[in-house]
Amino acid sequence: MAITTFGDPRAFAIGHTLVPDPDGLYPSWGSLTLWVDGRRLTRGRLPDGSVIDTAEVPLLPLAIWFVAQWDALFHEGRLPWRDRKAMTAAEWVEEASATVDFATGDDLFEKVATIQEYRSRHALGTALPGYRLPDITFRRFEDQMEVSWTNSGWRGVDGGIRLLKPSGAVLVSKAELATTLLSWLQSVSADLSALVGSEADGLELNHSIACLLSAKRNQQWLGWLLGERVLAHLDPAEVQRVLKPAKATTKPIGDPYPEVTMAFLSTGRDVPRRDQWRPQGPYLDDLPAPLMLFKSTSPDISKADARTLWDATSCIPSGDASELRALARPEIAWGTGREVTADGYDRAIELRDSLQIPDDVPLTGDRDLASDVLVRLGVSVTFINLDDQTIEGAAVWQTGRVPTIFVNQNGRFSASPTGLRMTLAHELCHLLFDLDDHGQVGTVSNPWAEYALERRANAFAAMLLMPEAAVSAFLPADPDTWTTTLIREAMASLGVGTVAFMRHLENIGFIDSPTRDYWMTALTAESR
Repeated sequence: MAITTFGDPRAFAIGHTLVPDPDGLYPSWGSLTLWVDGRRLTRGRLPDGSVIDTAEVPLLPLAIWFVAQWDALFHEGRLPWRDRKAMTAAEWVEEASATVDFATGDDLFEKVATIQEYRSRHALGTALPGYRLPDITFRRFEDQMEVSWTNSGWRGVDGGIRLLKPSGAVLVSKAELATTLLSWLQSVSADLSALVGSEADGLELNHSIACLLSAKRNQQWLGWLLGERVLAHLDPAEVQRVLKPAKATTKPIGDPYPEVTMAFLSTGRDVPRRDQWRPQGPYLDDLPAPLMLFKSTSPDISKADARTLWDATSCIPSGDASELRALARPEIAWGTGREVTADGYDRAIELRDSLQIPDDVPLTGDRDLASDVLVRLGVSVTFINLDDQTIEGAAVWQTGRVPTIFVNQNGRFSASPTGLRMTLAHELCHLLFDLDDHGQVGTVSNPWAEYALERRANAFAAMLLMPEAAVSAFLPADPDTWTTTLIREAMASLGVGTVAFMRHLENIGFIDSPTRDYWMTALTAESR
């Protein structure tokens, strides 16, 4: 029997057809196919070597899971805790599960519970434990949706079935993923409604879909986006004031779901008004910059720090930064760690070229980053005091307002002159390249920010301040000829600190890891 597929297999697609349950237990039994990034993830190899393309599972529990977890899937981007080895949610789940054994006492039980709770909201395999279903993980990644998976097999399934496709991840637009899932959910509902003995299940699923489309849940969505504890620190009236201009997905664009209406009419339930429907949603979109900030802060940020950040963004004056806007090239940081780093390096060199600053010229003196480059670009720098020392800075650019870099004077690195320069360069990267579709950005640089964005910004900052030609102008090619005095003179000329300089020299291939450690030890000992 042919499988009806929804979506684009090159991004994300899901399809099914109803088939008889061999055990006669589930009327919604069906063959399921899932495509991500052009790869059929339901394809697997059995122990006998044979290959299967679809997963045979009861479809109703799967559909119910998507409806029940919709808000978390499309809004919760922050991972339960940060892990520098994990670039995606699927990698985080795998890494966290593998390392949790090192926890002890109550910490062990708390971490296990946290992992299980996160998986139940985001990992498809939890919808049907024990069934042959690829454990695809969904989460919001900045303004898009991340769909990721690992090649660790199907959880809870005996028999050694293995995925044939390697681990991977892809970004899909929220609208594309939502439309695909809603179309599939409607198809499952229609199939069940037409199946003798399953009419009630089909109509109930239709009712759940209609409620999903019609309900206004801005507060719940913000809770998932920012974190309930973070949201509790913000004044509800002020949040609504800045949220009001957000377009979100509240405007009707027609009625592509007539089956929902028919389901309501047939059950006698109230039909939602058309102007409440979100055919491409439902999810919160176009988040204003002041609220964007809190997606990247610690979920345990203090009320005082939340207030400081909020008040600081409220005080940004109106203004234009046409030169910065002309140089902005928004593109989400995505890929492997090396790819993200290389992207940051390339963008730094491109910016120097655009500003006509030769690669062998340090951003000091007449070309100083703060007093020349940022001023030319129309970027304002504001110093604030936050209790959280892991926050180095923040970047905010709202429509019609001056692009602003906030520097935490209590930051572990920003408090020093060289650390301040790295923070300014880092935040400049966010202002130029991490803008949303409306040219706005709000991000806080700390361990809770998206790792890929932070890694690119770190690489950008390092190459902007220390391009290879500038390094070569102060240090000979042979590290054996270096002295601590020579290295210190180079750092002073470039305006950078020891840790940043040594790590950058290693990253660009000037020295290896043992040499880096040698000079780090020598420079540290000399400064005592």
